[in-house]
Amino acid sequence: MRKAAMLTVIVTGVCVVVAGGTTTADADKELRSSNQVQTTKPENKCNKWEIVKGIRFYRASMWMWQWMEGVTFSRVTKWRPKHSCAFLQYLGIRARERSLAARRSFERWFHATLAKYDCIHRHEAAWNGDNNSTYDGGLQMDDGFESTYGSDFIKLWGHDASNWPVWAQLRAAERAYHGYGGHAGRGFGPWPTHAAYCA
Repeated sequence: MRKAAMLTVIVTGVCVVVAGGTTTADADKELRSSNQVQTTKPENKCNKWEIVKGIRFYRASMWMWQWMEGVTFSRVTKWRPKHSCAFLQYLGIRARERSLAARRSFERWFHATLAKYDCIHRHEAAWNGDNNSTYDGGLQMDDGFESTYGSDFIKLWGHDASNWPVWAQLRAAERAYHGYGGHAGRGFGPWPTHAAYCA
């Protein structure tokens, strides 16, 4: 009787161990499967063409601001189709930052230059002013002045400074002031109103 009881306990223990081992093995298998799902990184997909369009937009914007200010164009890293999404995204962020920096630089230049010529302008004419057939624009430039210091603007907006943007009129004035295209700087010499009212 005692042997039979002992045998029953042993058999029961073996069954429990086997059953428990099976349960534990199944639990470990599920845990490993769930860990694999959690640790597997999702595939990084992106639309490279959309990123490249952003890069082109911001670079064109940067070069536009630099052209308006009259500074040297910044050199850039060429994008390639083989570049990874991460690298293209980096180029896009960099292009946006440099575009904003170029805009701020232009705005600083514009306000400082406008202040420099503001007194002359107030004693000359409106920026779109064409008071007579000889002088044009806010700084009253004649045809010779426009051809010498604004030939590139003539190609875009014609031989009449009153049709040029304000920044272009200021650029032409600065070229005359500092010297341009082999011509020595003239300071405020082209504007007698400076000596009369602004000096």
